[in-house]
Amino acid sequence: MYYCTIDLEARRKLIVEGYTIPSAVDICNQYCSEVVLKAHMKMTLDRNPDAREAEEMVFVFDNGEDFFHPFCKKWEREVKRFRKDKGWNPWNIITDVHTTTRMKDLPGLQAVDVLAWCVNREHTVEEGTAGKMHAHILRQIVSQYYIVFDEDMLRQKYGRVKLR
Repeated sequence: MYYCTIDLEARRKLIVEGYTIPSAVDICNQYCSEVVLKAHMKMTLDRNPDAREAEEMVFVFDNGEDFFHPFCKKWEREVKRFRKDKGWNPWNIITDVHTTTRMKDLPGLQAVDVLAWCVNREHTVEEGTAGKMHAHILRQIVSQYYIVFDEDMLRQKYGRVKLR
């Protein structure tokens, strides 16, 4: 599982200081959904360096999820660019991006929601509160890639202060 955590207070503080930082949604899409796509392509090319296609992918978001529209728009832009440039674009292996209200039919989406809840609890509740340690427990038993954008990481990733 892939997840991204952003210290929103630190993000707001750095924007006030003059940093140009993408929206939290755009950062999370880049470091979760897009990383999944890149990992899929890497596995394809590791198996066959001459591959010009890969197993198709479908991205499903929970209904009302903030990440859906920005990801869908980027997918549409990238696929359009692929058609125009006639090059090999990993975005082209995505055959559909949609939302669902039927989480019970998609165990992977349920698992991601549980992970998101656990990570949120880890960062937002006091020590000793129910659920505080669930993310730690999950990290011991589930293979994960995650990135935490605290103030230092945001400064490092998004660089210099923009002069006003």
